[in-house]
Amino acid sequence: MVDITCEVNKMGFEATRFIGEIDEEFICTICTLVLENPVQSSCEHTFCNQCITDWLAIENTCPVCRRNTELAHVKPVARYFRNMLNKLEIKCDFESRGCQSVLQLENLKDHVSNQCAYNPNTEIICDKGCNIAISRHEYEANNCFSHLSNALKKLQEKLDDQTKIVNTLRWQICYNMNISISEPNILEYGQYVEGELALVQSIRPLTPDNTSFKIEILHVGENNNIAIGLAPKGYLINQQPGCRLGSIGYHGDNGKFFNGNGIGEVFGPIWKSGDIIECAVQLEVYTSILFRGSSSVTVEVSFSINEQLIGKKTVKMPELGFFPTVSIRSKGGKVRYFDG
Repeated sequence: MVDITCEVNKMGFEATRFIGEIDEEFICTICTLVLENPVQSSCEHTFCNQCITDWLAIENTCPVCRRNTELAHVKPVARYFRNMLNKLEIKCDFESRGCQSVLQLENLKDHVSNQCAYNPNTEIICDKGCNIAISRHEYEANNCFSHLSNALKKLQEKLDDQTKIVNTLRWQICYNMNISISEPNILEYGQYVEGELALVQSIRPLTPDNTSFKIEILHVGENNNIAIGLAPKGYLINQQPGCRLGSIGYHGDNGKFFNGNGIGEVFGPIWKSGDIIECAVQLEVYTSILFRGSSSVTVEVSFSINEQLIGKKTVKMPELGFFPTVSIRSKGGKVRYFDG
């Protein structure tokens, strides 16, 4: 047998696990183990599928005869060969744990996964008192107190995952923003990259039943670059509200109001931690707009800080309405979001 070395992930089965001698034709010349999921090259040499796949990612020749070989030319072995391999008798993976089963190779996977009583990952019902479904390994290693503790931990992890899904459903856009599981209204700047923006946009527009929203500045971060505003549905993730046509925004780092471009006008005070900023649309005007169905109507939008009116602006509303939008471009910046 040709001796070949290669830095690949080994597949195959140890020959010592089989009953009787193993013919050389069933040995992979790459990993030198009994073939697992065998395939054949165009030059009719046989290997484990993963072994030859890894080999051809490094070399473009057959590891036995060195002829040019491509992965596209590798194919499954003939049925008769696979049938002969599958009939070989092998010991269970968990022989060292006490399993005495000897079975044909084709039945090994099902036995190990679904039948072997010595598989430490097999699920059993604890008979020590808690009656919880646990793995055999956990049953052998721990008492019922640990079983209950681990079960609660898994339930909490599942709940956390579901909560994350629910939280993300609140936003049609949520980019680079960390959302607290315990307090889903808290929004915090995500992974810091200089100049990178974090932005969320509500899945619902402001309506006659919900004409405003607020944010509380929990921490202004390094540079106080936080903005609150209204934008069309599907706003760009790299633009603060007010910096693109169809959107408006009040920015906390400079106290300026932006209306669809990057040129702001002096509007109000710079924000500080603890401030609560509110953005609202005039209800009476908004109601009339909904019935008229016009895409070119204007609405009056106001901004307040700590319930003190800062100013009002008359702006054009997008056809599908205004969607609450919040952005943070300040490392450590954190806000709490409130519906009106």
